[in-house]
Amino acid sequence: MNQPSIVEITTFNAVGEIIGTITCQSCDVSLYDFFVYGRFDGRWWYVDVNENTPIKRPENKTAISTTVLPADGETPVVLQAIAGTLTVGNETYEVETGEIELTFDTPGEYQIRLESFPYRPFEGVINAT
Repeated sequence: MNQPSIVEITTFNAVGEIIGTITCQSCDVSLYDFFVYGRFDGRWWYVDVNENTPIKRPENKTAISTTVLPADGETPVVLQAIAGTLTVGNETYEVETGEIELTFDTPGEYQIRLESFPYRPFEGVINAT
């Protein structure tokens, strides 16, 4: 007796962002609008929707001027960034490509994350003292 074959598919949205992976026996892949065969982690991969081909996500080349600065509300951290969604602590901003200045008036450690699909997210920690 033949066993049903195990199938792995990766689902994605209309712009190629990976949603998840599914492993099943004899899947009905017609239930999915956007999928590729195989297992691809969305942290590292996206799908070229024109070619229906998984591609490694490129590195986000955002540069940061410093990770330590005084919490004086005046001294900036400068990011050379690409357009995307910047999260600083619990606050989120839409940013354009170019130079972004951040200042801090309260001492602490601030997590920053810039998401610019299809690039991998840029992450860093800023210490305001």
